[in-house]
Amino acid sequence: MFLGIDDNTGLVYENVGSTPDRPVLPIPMVSQARLVRERGDWDGLPASYRGAPLTWLFREDAFDAVTRTRRGRLYQAMSGKGYPDHSIRVMPHPFEDPGGRNTGQDGKLARPLNVYAAGTQLLEEPGRGLGATLALGNNRSASAWRIVDVEITVSDDVMLVLRSLSAFGLMPPLDAARIDPRFRDEVARATRKVVDSAFRESPVAVVDCCRDATTVIASRWLWQETGNEGFLRKELAPLSEALATERKKFVAANAARTIAILHSRGKSNEQVAKGVDPPSEDDAEFAVRAIALVLRELGWAASWS
Repeated sequence: MFLGIDDNTGLVYENVGSTPDRPVLPIPMVSQARLVRERGDWDGLPASYRGAPLTWLFREDAFDAVTRTRRGRLYQAMSGKGYPDHSIRVMPHPFEDPGGRNTGQDGKLARPLNVYAAGTQLLEEPGRGLGATLALGNNRSASAWRIVDVEITVSDDVMLVLRSLSAFGLMPPLDAARIDPRFRDEVARATRKVVDSAFRESPVAVVDCCRDATTVIASRWLWQETGNEGFLRKELAPLSEALATERKKFVAANAARTIAILHSRGKSNEQVAKGVDPPSEDDAEFAVRAIALVLRELGWAASWS
């Protein structure tokens, strides 16, 4: 299936042939798309599909807010095509010319279309792109999605199932009233840094942010509970021990210990000495969720309601 976007109106057309002349109704939501292989790819997102004819497009067919998944089709620019192509004639769109008054003898009218074909370039990626991160949006704002399924339809469309990688919804809001005013801004900055880095930085960098944030949270909470200034200078491992032995916060302590272990695995010497792998994307996601668990266990997480 081929997709065409009117350069003037943004109306969408499709057809199985390379001349998409049939209006798509209802008008679908279409986003620019790009594979993210490294941190710098986020900085290279185009401003608009008009100025970036090599961009990919994602056409959403369904969204599930509960599972945070999107299902839709991927398209890629057609080699050798002009952008826009002024030679295409389309059937009148009911939102633009409902009566077909401006059509020619063929019942169609000329529209400047940006034409895209099925996004088969994705199939050339390792594993057909499964597990890869797909950015949707442009250089002003974009969201991160994990490709969890790829299939080809009978019309040769490349159909994707995407899962949201946003840290929002994973990280609860802070209950500022329970945090000592001396540390409110510091704790907020630490957790915000985790949200900003999640799924955009490398797994090692995300885990590093999570270790720093957990250290801030645990040390400030222990100081608030005990008045012991010494906690403010301790690393995460002894802080985890104090959470367990002194305050009986075993769940928070074990979550913090795990984050500390994942952080150490990001060091080359640790990988060689213990024969362990560096943190993966799944490990980074776990670390983000672990901070949310720590906040809830220590009573610093506010309700979503």
